[in-house]
Amino acid sequence: MADLVKVRLSQARDLNALASNGVAVSPDTSIFVAVRGDEELLGALVVHETAFETEQLGLKSARVVSFRAWRRPEEALPMLVAACREWLVSKGIQFVACRVGVDDKCAVSVLKKHGFEDVETLLTFRRSLSQIGETEDNTAAIDIAVPEDAADCSRIAGNCFSSDRFHRDDKIDHGAAGRLKKTWVENAFRGRADAIFVARNASGETVGFNICLVTDEAAVIDLICVRSDARGQGLARGLVQKAMSYYAGQRHEMRVGTQSTNQASISLYQSCGFQVMSSSKTLHLHLD
Repeated sequence: MADLVKVRLSQARDLNALASNGVAVSPDTSIFVAVRGDEELLGALVVHETAFETEQLGLKSARVVSFRAWRRPEEALPMLVAACREWLVSKGIQFVACRVGVDDKCAVSVLKKHGFEDVETLLTFRRSLSQIGETEDNTAAIDIAVPEDAADCSRIAGNCFSSDRFHRDDKIDHGAAGRLKKTWVENAFRGRADAIFVARNASGETVGFNICLVTDEAAVIDLICVRSDARGQGLARGLVQKAMSYYAGQRHEMRVGTQSTNQASISLYQSCGFQVMSSSKTLHLHLD
């Protein structure tokens, strides 16, 4: 019996062990832990409900924010997912998202065996901001957004995305996915963003945007888009370069994520000096 593995909800006594294994804990999460024998922690799954996606998609939603085992993963991971799935059903959750590293093949396999479907491979790029010069700031058509740009940017967001994880999931209504992107932009203009840059055409019409957030270490391109009829004019590149120049001296680096299938975005970021720093799988689970 000393070797028996079981799963339970975490307790206060687990916090130090979770932290030492890189598992972040916050008040709004539920944490399942796999333990062996005398309560040795083998792994953890952290999940929380997501109000934004619930409201926008019309599906009661949750997100698995951490799923890993540092010992005996072949036993711990399936038990963690099974316990979490039972909890999700009890809460009436209909839609769950999870993101794990592409190299964590055991975790990906376990998630798929429990009904998760692979919807994208996300590439995260980084670029140092230590050597951003004036010659890189080719941004004549790019401005800092003003409140009056919100409506145009929201319309662009509602119509121009197709390769993100919500649009690629055929179990999510495309209209709802578009409305989610529109609200994403509206929230950015309400204060969620650290800075928003907009691209204007020769007539002064807003035809693109770049929404940026910040962490302690990096500036992050959160959402970027150029209207389909304004592409091919270097505006997306200008939006990226403007953000790089803006954050040079404020943050050490800039980061951005895009799908492995979005070759246009990959080429754009590479041409601006970004390099891949990580790759992860996004998986979705739909519960009846």
